[in-house]
Amino acid sequence: MSGIKVGDDFPQGVFFSYIQPSPEIAEFSTCGAPTNYNASEEFKNKKVVLVSVPGAFTPTCSGSHVPSYVENIDKIKAKGVDQVILFMSDHNAKFSSSIGWNLGERTGRFALIIDNGKVVYASKDDDPKSIEQSGALGVLAHL
Repeated sequence: MSGIKVGDDFPQGVFFSYIQPSPEIAEFSTCGAPTNYNASEEFKNKKVVLVSVPGAFTPTCSGSHVPSYVENIDKIKAKGVDQVILFMSDHNAKFSSSIGWNLGERTGRFALIIDNGKVVYASKDDDPKSIEQSGALGVLAHL
């Protein structure tokens, strides 16, 4: 697949890795085992905001991109969003590469709004330091 655009069905066969939240692993001293998350199936009957950040603990990701969602999560959910996913593990940037939105071996900085399996917003920031398209305010403008 090359590219993803508004009006497309979210692709089939997309799996991410994630750690299921649980009280047992609520502390930083423990970590659960990653499991597969079938995004293609999970996104079919939900309104989802999927956000990709290229690197944890980088000035843009940690300093502005993620905080923009933390600060605006209530506004996003008030627009009928069922789930906000701020960085699912995209092993080897497989999904990002399949849509051409990777930065070399890393995932690119982008946001998608998927409504019942249909892509209704798809935008990426070409400048790795920008969150204009993929930040919470860019997404809110399209909800």
